[in-house]
Amino acid sequence: MPQLNQTIIFPQIFWLVLIFCFLYGFFLHFVLPIIASTLKIRNVLLISQLKNQNSLENKWNEYYDKYLKNLSACVDASETWYVGKVKLITLNNAKRKDFLASIQNLVVYNFCNSVFNGKRL
Repeated sequence: MPQLNQTIIFPQIFWLVLIFCFLYGFFLHFVLPIIASTLKIRNVLLISQLKNQNSLENKWNEYYDKYLKNLSACVDASETWYVGKVKLITLNNAKRKDFLASIQNLVVYNFCNSVFNGKRL
């Protein structure tokens, strides 16, 4: 076989080793540092984005807890106010039950409109 002839095979092996060493050095000194720096930058960006996401989630949870506390305080205050008004009106005007019913419906309707205002919780 002419490929394995002793006079032809040594120059082929020499050029194979030389080209392999050149490509290995090129990749080792030029390509791999670019890939490594890209991976490091990507890792740093991912870590910073995760920190930002966690801080935003914590802030959102704090605001949501405050919102729920304020909402429950408003509901409790309005219930207390409403019950006090109904008792006061009932003591002063025992004969006007239909008036109380209409006021009750109006207050509940206005309260629901002001709390929900067309938005869902």
